[in-house]
Amino acid sequence: MADMGRMGGLTVLLAGVTFGYIVGMAHLNVRHAGNLLPAPAAALLSRLKLERIAQAVHGSQLPSPCIHHSDGDQRVPRVWPIPAKIRSGGEPLQIHKDFKFQAVQSSARLQRAISRMSNWMASRTGHELQVATSTSALSRVKIFVNSQDETLMSATSYAYNISVDGNRASITADTVYGAMSALETFAQLLERGKAELGHCWIDIQDYPRYKHRGLMIDTGRRFFPAPLVKKILDAMSYYKFSVLHFHISDYGRFAVESLKYPNLASNNSSNGFYTRADVKAIVSYAMDRGIRVVPEVDIPGHALGFGALAKSGDLMFCDHGHVQIRNDPGGRSLKTLKTLLTEMMELFPDELFHLGCDETRVSAACPLAAVQAMEKELLEFVESKGKTPVAWEEVRRRTKANTPKTVIQAWSKYHAYQTTAVGLPTIVCNQDSFYLDYVMTERPPYQQWVDISDKVVEQNMHLVLGGEVAMWSDNWCFDAPCYWSIDKRPPVGQEMFARKNDHLFAKSIQGMIWPRAAIAAGAFWNYQPSLDPKSEEFNATVLRQTEWLVERGVATCPPGCVCDQVTHCGTKLHGLT
Repeated sequence: MADMGRMGGLTVLLAGVTFGYIVGMAHLNVRHAGNLLPAPAAALLSRLKLERIAQAVHGSQLPSPCIHHSDGDQRVPRVWPIPAKIRSGGEPLQIHKDFKFQAVQSSARLQRAISRMSNWMASRTGHELQVATSTSALSRVKIFVNSQDETLMSATSYAYNISVDGNRASITADTVYGAMSALETFAQLLERGKAELGHCWIDIQDYPRYKHRGLMIDTGRRFFPAPLVKKILDAMSYYKFSVLHFHISDYGRFAVESLKYPNLASNNSSNGFYTRADVKAIVSYAMDRGIRVVPEVDIPGHALGFGALAKSGDLMFCDHGHVQIRNDPGGRSLKTLKTLLTEMMELFPDELFHLGCDETRVSAACPLAAVQAMEKELLEFVESKGKTPVAWEEVRRRTKANTPKTVIQAWSKYHAYQTTAVGLPTIVCNQDSFYLDYVMTERPPYQQWVDISDKVVEQNMHLVLGGEVAMWSDNWCFDAPCYWSIDKRPPVGQEMFARKNDHLFAKSIQGMIWPRAAIAAGAFWNYQPSLDPKSEEFNATVLRQTEWLVERGVATCPPGCVCDQVTHCGTKLHGLT
């Protein structure tokens, strides 16, 4: 940190930022895009700026001859999500043939992230592009991380700064996860088709507006093989997502191996389930990319995947179809669910645990009061284990079983301004914008570019935890219960339900997710109302990000195309009959 006594009353100009202004910011809240950031976030940003100034003031090198001027108001954003603050200027800056990232602090996790990025850059520049050898080229980016704590949770900071001034460059972040975010931003600064940055002077100060930036995959219907989950996690990391919402139970299966109830997997062997080792590997893989894994065990409705426990007598159901678990007077169902949930909570380390609680039915065997009592007891049970429960909005709107700590996931009738008005923490996942199982003609990319805190009053902004996009897999699930709600018509993607067609499913589902999820990620990180979703600039942004996904090796819907479950660009996926 800069020596305040030595600097006295000096006002130091660096890249157009005054030292006096930054010092003042350390004692103020900072307003960003209509959201009042808490003092700790403001202090972090101030500290990062001060550290960079200190490096410049006390460094042995003189300022570079790079011309400083701002072109931060680019009509088509170069970096996505759009940083909180970005300025750049001067001539293009070439990348040296021996370019490397250099972490100042020791971190195996950060080193793995650096290796991934370095390998990608090497494959891009070493084989396709001409690289520079002159001393004026950029040969090194130093990475400074303020904290050695690599705990990943909702409060983890992803804030970072990037400073490029001629052939000197640095990344400063509060955590390794902020440094990972910076690496992804740096990659986007590279000129397409060239081994150079667009400018020789770049100043980025960035942090997310929301801490929960999620993508939900529904593996309780059509199974997502572990390699596909990892590919999705890779692509999520490119756009600074922070949460994989892992929907592991539904009409198709209970998708995770249970040691307590091994017969849960008895009807899943041919259609897939995750071993405990698979889950641990996925969680570790995600953490290495700054992503938390939040599991969802969807109960008491959507429970056909628990059918094996009806045969064993461990669970009671409201009807013979095993669609909804019954809160039986003897407490058998609650006892079984608590045992199973305890096992899953031990397997998934995240602080959040999703219980579903959506689309429950009322019947003679399952009256509303009994459903409410079951949901409330299970939510309180999750809290007793030190977790924060999450549930879909029906837990508040229909059964009113939510506890004060329950996070509400709004998807249908509720919006954030309504749930936050009564003091409830909220994740926004409204189907009109964020349900990606609707084809692109029904949910085009501009519908993902929305302000998720619209109409939320300032004093309730802290209750908007963030947003999610949801990739339901009903349309690929061949089992009749998966599509009971659409008049029992076989789903359009039924041919890809069989595991022999995993490769086709992977291409189909990723074409439905991307690039639309990337646009949503931008809204969850730093929504900017000045970018009109109906404008030519926005269309150019979507095209640019689709091309970027292709460059990073993601099986996105191709640039300029419309995709659905069985076609890309109007052509049926190769291999489908």
